[in-house]
Amino acid sequence: MTVAAPHWYKDERYRRMNQQSTALARRFGAIMTVLSVVSALLFVAGVARRSYVALAVPVGVVVLGGLAVSTWLGRVLMTTPEPPEEF
Repeated sequence: MTVAAPHWYKDERYRRMNQQSTALARRFGAIMTVLSVVSALLFVAGVARRSYVALAVPVGVVVLGGLAVSTWLGRVLMTTPEPPEEF
C-alpha cells in the first residue's frame, strides 16, 4: 500500500526550509563541539595547575543552571491555567 505525500511536502519552499534548518543545526553542532573541547582542555589545564577556579567555575555554572531550570519549572507549574469546564 502506497501512501501519497502531503501536498506541502512537495513544495519547494518546504524543502528549502528543511535544508536550511539542517544546515543551521549542523553549524550549531559544530560550534558546540568546538566549545566543549576547548572548555575541556581549559578545565584539564586548570586542574593540572591545581587551580581552585578550575573547579569552582564549572560547579558554579552547574549549580546556577540547575537552579535556573528549577525556577523555570516552578514558574510553569505556578502559572498553569485551570482546565476548561467542559473537559
